[in-house]
Amino acid sequence: MRDKTRALRKLDINMTEADFRARFSALLAQAPPHTLRAHAFFSVPANQPPWFDTGVDLSAGEQVTVFAVGRPLLSRELNLWFHPDMQLWYRIGETGNVFRGTRYSHTFLVREAGRLFLGNYFPGEWATRTGAIAVGTDAYRQMEGGLCMLVVRWAVQPLVGLKQLVALGDVASLLAAEIDRLEHPVMPPSGWEYLWFLGPSEIYTPGPPAPSQRPSIVCYTQRDAAILHKDVSVPLTRDTRLRWSWKVETLPC
Repeated sequence: MRDKTRALRKLDINMTEADFRARFSALLAQAPPHTLRAHAFFSVPANQPPWFDTGVDLSAGEQVTVFAVGRPLLSRELNLWFHPDMQLWYRIGETGNVFRGTRYSHTFLVREAGRLFLGNYFPGEWATRTGAIAVGTDAYRQMEGGLCMLVVRWAVQPLVGLKQLVALGDVASLLAAEIDRLEHPVMPPSGWEYLWFLGPSEIYTPGPPAPSQRPSIVCYTQRDAAILHKDVSVPLTRDTRLRWSWKVETLPC
């Protein structure tokens, strides 16, 4: 299951917007009655700074799944582009905290009612948890391409709805990958959190028990990056020492 999960986790989809819209529209047209509350497609150019107003007002308690494809391009000469899981961020309301998913799809619970906003991350960096840009908006002018998103508002539990849809077909394994993410969440070690302005990932897991019984963290990365952190309270004296060790099986590059 571990290898299968990894394979599904990092899809590499190169699909046109027209194909994405056509295939999902055909699939959603077959959805059983009362499965979907609503759905909508959106296109956001990569050179548009945050935030894009979808016009969709979400209610508290709603559950939403977003699917995204596209290749926001930073440098055509270097073929440097970003996958949707790193590029696409969300915000609910004008003052909501920003968040993102870990794959080409992301399901989330709406905790407070508000308008859904979508935002390009690169080449920016968040200055605040509500999505102010630290580098200014001029940096986005060099970007090309963009993202196409499908926002699905469920009338049933997302996992139930996704399984009903995947029984009818799939679109580039996007449904299967989101089902896998929900059924087999990849969680960081207990007590550790992802650095908020880089966002979550699925690359860190608790390590197996070591002979020394010391805790360890496993990092398996594939075209991804993230930072874990935790608060500690240790008196700093002349005798204080920090020690850790690394075992690298394959260099990320």
